[in-house]
Amino acid sequence: MDKPRNMLVILPTAFTLTSVFFGLLSIVWAATQPHWAAVAIVFAGLCDGLDGRVARLTKTESDFGVQLDSLADVLSFGLAPAYLIYMWALQGMMYGAIDGGLIIAFVFLACGILRLARFNVMAADPESTKEFLGLPIPLAACMLAGIVMASHELGAPGMSRVVIIVPVTLALSLLMVSNVRFNSFKKGGSRRRQVAFAAALLFALGLLIAFTTVGVMLITVVSVYILSGIIPAAYRLTHRN
Repeated sequence: MDKPRNMLVILPTAFTLTSVFFGLLSIVWAATQPHWAAVAIVFAGLCDGLDGRVARLTKTESDFGVQLDSLADVLSFGLAPAYLIYMWALQGMMYGAIDGGLIIAFVFLACGILRLARFNVMAADPESTKEFLGLPIPLAACMLAGIVMASHELGAPGMSRVVIIVPVTLALSLLMVSNVRFNSFKKGGSRRRQVAFAAALLFALGLLIAFTTVGVMLITVVSVYILSGIIPAAYRLTHRN
């Protein structure tokens, strides 16, 4: 009687493990094919976005799935992008015996791990809100991947890599461990609002694809999401009684 349900449990797990595969593929490609390593991170993000939806659709959500998803995210959206940006732009930032590039990459990885640990604690709390506390690590990773992709597509000079990637990486790291709240499209909200948002997003993506490169499109989408959390937080801070 439980066999069909046991088979359904495999589906979200398969998406999660596929995300891990793309994360590993990104690490393998990072040194020699950074553009494709960035693409692999994006595909990992797509799989990560689907595993939870499949679990809810098949009614197979579980604590095991939450823990597995976070472990997968450490590799695919923590280690993989940290190694990618190090190999792509940060290696060689030596200050005496100190590898500055390695420290920056580690800061991103460490903040991502802290973000995931906090998410797991909040997920176990039934009183937790329907918002993400701190920037989700898959979106932070996709922003870095988008920068690598856009640089490749637009032919940006090598010197500009460090100038761009260092402040962006540090800003993303701070946002992941911040108390800024970001909307979670996995939870809550009416079905009508979710459908309307999805339609608007698809329309916007269509325009971006038509007039920009994939990397620029990815940077734009993630930037809009980040601003959707920062602007309300800044408003609440400035209008606090």
